[in-house]
Amino acid sequence: MNPYFREAARQAAPEQPENGAPQDPSVCRDCGAALAADDKAIYMKLISRNATSFLCIDCLGAQLGCGRGPIEERIRYYRESGNCTLFR
Repeated sequence: MNPYFREAARQAAPEQPENGAPQDPSVCRDCGAALAADDKAIYMKLISRNATSFLCIDCLGAQLGCGRGPIEERIRYYRESGNCTLFR
């Protein structure tokens, strides 16, 4: 394998703890803030139901380019509708 591609693959790989274990699902993978149930639920609803690591509402808003407000509105909507099992 070309050494350039090997180095590029190493740089593109997601960061994991040194022991190779997955990241702690109770903290934000970007900023390390403690996560509430709503943080995990909205991440699973908007990004992936199979997620094992999550972003806090602030980091998720930054990633989606919308900020915190619209995400909090979406959480309120799903909670009030009662149709989504993630927000019960």
